[in-house]
Amino acid sequence: MSRTLSSPAREAATAVLALINSRPQSPRIDEIEAIIAKVALPASESSPLAQKIRALIPAVQEAVIAEQDAEHRAIEERREAEACPTWRAARKRTLELDAELTALSQQLWRTPVGDFDNILLRAEIAQHHACDWPASSDGLEDPGAYSLRAYGEVTMAVLAMGGRRFSRHGTMLAFLQGTEARNG
Repeated sequence: MSRTLSSPAREAATAVLALINSRPQSPRIDEIEAIIAKVALPASESSPLAQKIRALIPAVQEAVIAEQDAEHRAIEERREAEACPTWRAARKRTLELDAELTALSQQLWRTPVGDFDNILLRAEIAQHHACDWPASSDGLEDPGAYSLRAYGEVTMAVLAMGGRRFSRHGTMLAFLQGTEARNG
């Protein structure tokens, strides 16, 4: 079991055990809290990359919704969406923002996981790819919307923060990318 604990958790467990064994009476809660506070991960500020991604995700979502609205208006007018300038402009904006988000996400995925905020950001990207958006109620109905790469990145980030090594890191990514290519 001790092999699965991260070094801060191991440090805290060792200190608590030493405190327990140092005297006959049980330690007070404030003594245990003090040990945990010493090894707890400090709150970190978001990186500039994280800030860009977090600003871009709702922009992409708004662009997709605007594109869908333009398509619905075209259908109501009995026109092909491609023939509507409003739809074409909305589609262009969606593609541009999505390409930027994809590039920034790939940049993030090339960086090592440094803190909890990095894991959270990867989870936010996965949530976005599942179309689980505040303004949308139908996100999980379209299996084509999932990004297995995003979910794989979250999984690998959690494992990395837990001190787990990847003996075959590339294998997981190759599998996920191959699955996306087959499903995309």
